[in-house]
Amino acid sequence: MTRLFGISLLIIFSICVLIPVLLHAEESVTVPNGVHYKQASEEVNTQARLMLERYCAGKVTTDEMSTTFAGTKLICAPGLWSVVKEQAETAGIDSEIPTQGTKVVKGDDGKVHSEQATGAAFRSTGRAVKFLTFFAKSNLTNVKKITIRKATPSELRYFWASIPFDIEEPLYVIAADDKRYIVNVTYEDKKVAMLWFDVVGDL
Repeated sequence: MTRLFGISLLIIFSICVLIPVLLHAEESVTVPNGVHYKQASEEVNTQARLMLERYCAGKVTTDEMSTTFAGTKLICAPGLWSVVKEQAETAGIDSEIPTQGTKVVKGDDGKVHSEQATGAAFRSTGRAVKFLTFFAKSNLTNVKKITIRKATPSELRYFWASIPFDIEEPLYVIAADDKRYIVNVTYEDKKVAMLWFDVVGDL
């Protein structure tokens, strides 16, 4: 009986240990060769993802965005800005400072290449919040499924080809039905600052 009890405890202990490992493994990142990628702690990534989940669900208020969600500078990268620019400007949202960057595109020959294009920069918290509110309302509502996850190797290659800096977590992909957006954020002093917002594909 004592031996059986001991075996039962061992099984329970093994399950308790293995489940978190398996769950964490699902969120592991495979970094392609040549891509500079710096991981953050699990605590920081979790807090950033929880806030992104609330943002995508429309549960982050404007006041909360102003105090705990929007940083002092938000870049809407050329790939995403080319998609939302007309709609954003119709809604009265324009870039404070046009920024030049790299846009990954697929040519008529089916080959993927990079080209210079214009993105948008929102330096004030007020403008950043206005853009984030617009983006959530126009792109994240009325969708059947939203998933927030780590980037795949092909998505990391795509992102790497479009940015002028090393990749640092927290970095997440927002998959909304058939659309994919990549967001690079920071999490300091319980504040999530959205640094870089873009569309993402496979490369």
